[in-house]
Amino acid sequence: MTVSQFISHITTVCSDIYNYRESKSIAYLLAYDLLGESKVDIILNPNKEIDSTINIIELYDRLKSGEPVQYIIGRSEFCNLEFEIGKGALIPRPETEELIDWIIYNCDKNTATQIMDIGTGSGCIAISLAKALPNSKVMAIDVELDAIYWANKNAKKHDISNMSIMIQDALLPIDKWSEVITKLTFDIIVSNPPYIPQLDIETMDVNVKGYEPHSALFVPDNDPLLFYRSIATSALALLRSGGELYFEIYESFWSEMNIMLTELGYKDIEIKEDINSKPRMCRCVKK
Repeated sequence: MTVSQFISHITTVCSDIYNYRESKSIAYLLAYDLLGESKVDIILNPNKEIDSTINIIELYDRLKSGEPVQYIIGRSEFCNLEFEIGKGALIPRPETEELIDWIIYNCDKNTATQIMDIGTGSGCIAISLAKALPNSKVMAIDVELDAIYWANKNAKKHDISNMSIMIQDALLPIDKWSEVITKLTFDIIVSNPPYIPQLDIETMDVNVKGYEPHSALFVPDNDPLLFYRSIATSALALLRSGGELYFEIYESFWSEMNIMLTELGYKDIEIKEDINSKPRMCRCVKK
């Protein structure tokens, strides 16, 4: 099978789940992975043969079942970095890159900034910030052992020396947190916590609800701000005066977020739209 034939077949296989553009993108991504070559090389050599030892049928079956291509190849791109991912690690999203860009824009790269990433998952937020702000010190926490595994793996992959990773349940009251954390004072706390109501599961694509960790995605219908409230409350004890709290938020609850943060005593609350003009990011300041 040639590269051209492979891309055509994969595009067709994926068309029941994804639109044409997404299907074609998946096909090329798999071709890069199988051949270990760049996009330019593949485009310039459409008649190159794909290794006959590759189990194409198994690959088709995995794609037809809705398994995300990132899990199939074991990696994902985020902020121009490659992250290894697998079971228990949420696939990094482009919207989250916008949150990182916002934080970096507001930071002085020459300042020794203390940063905490709550619910780190694959470590993509913490590692991207640690790379972009080399004078900073970043602490990443998560309650899931799978997430801690992937965050550690990616920190080693990118040779990150200004970052530490700990297991910690963000839903616990702050007096139940590890003293290793509570003895520190942070300039910035960032989190992309679970925020999708359980009610929305049925409307989601199979590649998300069937494979990505539900613990990193969904919250009870009767308390959609569960993680935000807990994290924002704990952040009052962890942030210095004037310290900043950043969230990725669910577009349906931006108004409720604003009210909650105001009631907790935060100031300068800012809701920011993403590239699709949806309110998806939030920043506020501890008084």
